[in-house]
Amino acid sequence: MTKTPNLEIFNNSWQIYQEIIRFNYMEHQDIYSDLKKYITKNYPEPFSLLELGCGDAFYSAKSLTDTAISHYVGVDLSQPALNLAKQNLNGLNCSVELKQVEMWEFLECYSLSFDLILISFALHHLSSSQKQALLNKCYHHLNAGGALLLIDIFCREREPRPEYLKRYCNYVGSQWQKIERSDLDLALEHITSSDFPESIATFRTWAEIIGFNQVEVIYNGTFEAHNAITFYRK
Repeated sequence: MTKTPNLEIFNNSWQIYQEIIRFNYMEHQDIYSDLKKYITKNYPEPFSLLELGCGDAFYSAKSLTDTAISHYVGVDLSQPALNLAKQNLNGLNCSVELKQVEMWEFLECYSLSFDLILISFALHHLSSSQKQALLNKCYHHLNAGGALLLIDIFCREREPRPEYLKRYCNYVGSQWQKIERSDLDLALEHITSSDFPESIATFRTWAEIIGFNQVEVIYNGTFEAHNAITFYRK
């Protein structure tokens, strides 16, 4: 059977990303290990979780295994990714809903609220105004006392984008040595065209404006880029 162009694009991009994850170049293993510890410690009672841009939910499922999660909703635009997510989440002892919809549309059209919202490596492609708007929408989909968990790529405080790109691309070029050269070139092209990270300080400022009462760093990456932060709603 001939693959559709969209499926071919998905498969090619997916394979490269899976290689990056397998070699832990973006610290997924460490981040999600700490995330599991955080959830287990802070959420001993049944809780609901919304994951925006869930992809195949592989690491999310690992982090949520043996926790008190009672309801999981995963949102992603890619049906092939959601098909994989269904398999990966099958072992969780909770109800699972997977929705093929753009995350903005979900937040606009659904009135559900959650104890936790998780966004992983999905915000740094957005503009500053889009990031702030999405944080605001997430705030209004959190239950009182809930939290937004953000895993992403961050720049240093007051680091201009060209300096970030030079620093991060140097890191990728020198450290991602097990990635095929052609795939590495595609990854670098993607970073250069699509990465628009913010500093943690910027997120703290936005959080205060929106109404979050606290921001906590729960994973501080080794390269000052890959971090996990939590925004708490009163």
